[in-house]
Amino acid sequence: MMHNVKTYAACKTVDTTLYDASKFDAVLDRVVARKRIKATMLSAASESHPLFASKAAWFAIQTPDNRELVVKKLLDDEKIVTAFPMVPGPRTYKRGRVSEGEKTPLLAGYLLIKIVPSPAAFVGLRQVKGVVDIVGGCEKPWRVSQEDVSRFIALTDLELRAAADLEFSRGDRVLFGFGPFKGIEGVIEKLHATRLHRNDSPAMLHADITACVHGQWHNLKRTPLALLEKL
Repeated sequence: MMHNVKTYAACKTVDTTLYDASKFDAVLDRVVARKRIKATMLSAASESHPLFASKAAWFAIQTPDNRELVVKKLLDDEKIVTAFPMVPGPRTYKRGRVSEGEKTPLLAGYLLIKIVPSPAAFVGLRQVKGVVDIVGGCEKPWRVSQEDVSRFIALTDLELRAAADLEFSRGDRVLFGFGPFKGIEGVIEKLHATRLHRNDSPAMLHADITACVHGQWHNLKRTPLALLEKL
């Protein structure tokens, strides 16, 4: 009995004389060179830098929403010092039960990094997957003082909730009193309400802010009002 057997192109023998492997050597060399350059630049941003103890300073980088921890892991693997404080999310109330909310970023979409500033370090950071940009740009990166970083990281849930007593409205001009954007002015685009206790009315604790840093615009989502001062 005869079977209808088809021969596909993928199964045919390849004539190696038609392909010159040397044509790909230049491409592979460029790929290897780019990886080597990237590794060198990232080493300039790591805590293994010989001047890290005396010259390192804090800066901020922007990441896509909900990708902060992924980017942080990549930077941690490269021995780059990072800070990404998180706070308890809003509680939920259902059928008489109270559930603590999952931890959420204190400042969503941004990571703090401590590096010895240099063009190579900033360019290397820009090449890390998930890094959108350096706050302020590579030429004029926005520097954050150690004092502001320490206070920002130590911000307590009680301080965040105290912002419920503050009066803010959409369209208000505000100033960042401390934290990564200290000294930067912005505008409130939207306020977010949170229910602190089951029988309480929702309180405004967060806001979406637009702000400009060295000509670079940022849309900061769910920014804690505790960081802001009304102008």
